[in-house]
Amino acid sequence: MLKVTKFYARSFDIDSLTIFWEIEDITKDDDIYAYEFTLSKCESPVGPYDVVFGPFQNLFTFRDSIHPENHKNRSIYYKLKIVDRRTNEEKEYGPTSQLPEPDLIALEIIRQEDVLFRGHIGRKCYLFPRKTFGARCVCFNQVLQRQEVGNCKTCFGVGYIGGFNTPISFYAQVDPNSRELQLTPNINHTVNVTTLRTISYPPIQVGDVIVDSENHRWISVGVRVTQRLKYDVHQEVTIKEVLRGDITYLLPVNDDIKKVEEIFDWRNKYNPTTHQNQPKPDYLGEHPDGLTY
Repeated sequence: MLKVTKFYARSFDIDSLTIFWEIEDITKDDDIYAYEFTLSKCESPVGPYDVVFGPFQNLFTFRDSIHPENHKNRSIYYKLKIVDRRTNEEKEYGPTSQLPEPDLIALEIIRQEDVLFRGHIGRKCYLFPRKTFGARCVCFNQVLQRQEVGNCKTCFGVGYIGGFNTPISFYAQVDPNSRELQLTPNINHTVNVTTLRTISYPPIQVGDVIVDSENHRWISVGVRVTQRLKYDVHQEVTIKEVLRGDITYLLPVNDDIKKVEEIFDWRNKYNPTTHQNQPKPDYLGEHPDGLTY
């Protein structure tokens, strides 16, 4: 089976993006034309990916001339699949994107922050990356360039079929939000705006939907990043909670609630301890520690 040694995307042209890949040398007994390449892309690192070109043989570069550049905060990810037609064995490489390469210090910063969020200050959340290109939904008027249905169940109000890419689970810290009441002539509703922080993965863009463990749904309205040599290592996201009747509450989160270990944090299974690692009584027991009656 072929082994890809390099797979990257680079371009200084705003109208196209060029993807390169290299393979290890093969022996004369092997046949390069027995392998088929297929290139696919998506704006989320986890998919779903759409085929851009292929299958093809003995080509190691491709220029994506329809690479959309009208969205400055968008990153396009590519995957390469190789199939051996003789044995039907296949292997996939990627994703890759036109992003700066992290150095060892950046990787160590991300690793330590990941330990911090997973083990101490973070909780499990789900990110639904918003689609910004693709097949238009039937509710979108091509002439007027706007949607004609407010709560479309096909695109979830985005305008593209499916609305969102595959959800990604991650750990993040969400600050407590101020509880305010917005008075309008028709209806009074609460406005919850707060800040979420996490590592650089998954990349969060404005318009993405975030779901916490209590099924509160938030939409990102602003993203600030911390970088090391132009590589993102930390994200501070301003999020706004959507109303309960919003169409985004129909986005499915397929976690099995019977699997307690995957839903509840392992930290909830341990009692608080002192600095000498001596266990204290359960604060929720019949005689909580520190309380008098």
